[in-house]
Amino acid sequence: MKKINVIDLDKTLLPYDSFRKYILIFLGNKQSALSILPLMILRKLRLLNSSNFKKRVIERGRTVDKYNDKMKEFADQLFADVNSSIIETVKNHTDSDTTNILCTASPEDYVKDLAGLLGWKHIASQLDSEKNYFIHMHGQRKVEVIRELFPEDRYRYNFAISDSQSDEELLMAFRSYIMCGKL
Repeated sequence: MKKINVIDLDKTLLPYDSFRKYILIFLGNKQSALSILPLMILRKLRLLNSSNFKKRVIERGRTVDKYNDKMKEFADQLFADVNSSIIETVKNHTDSDTTNILCTASPEDYVKDLAGLLGWKHIASQLDSEKNYFIHMHGQRKVEVIRELFPEDRYRYNFAISDSQSDEELLMAFRSYIMCGKL
């Protein structure tokens, strides 16, 4: 039976929150900064929830010139910052029958490129602008998608690692897991 490992991105595989760094890309440009700053204020005042904040930041970010090129460059930067001890831990739980999955609430816009650099699959927050549809891959949603894409009757839930309490149910579904910060 094939095995899966699920690896969280922010504050697990990376020592920081990649979405915060993503926002910084746009704050460096006057035009995009003017469209992102009001969203940041609304979020800080708790007038915009996390999911809507992410959706609207991604929508505005995608209007920046050469957005896809910027996402590839950003993924390269993130790859350079990957925690090598987490990579080693994942490798210790990986064999030829194991699929590693980067599973994160961060936007697929750059996660897909980072996962490609790692040689892993990915599950990330997605925005379909044409259909105005946003999937915030967080907490319970991660569990649902993993079970849908990798049913337990066909895959062995081998290893998972995350820093987030919101991933506790996901972690508990795996044979072996690590809650970072609680080693």
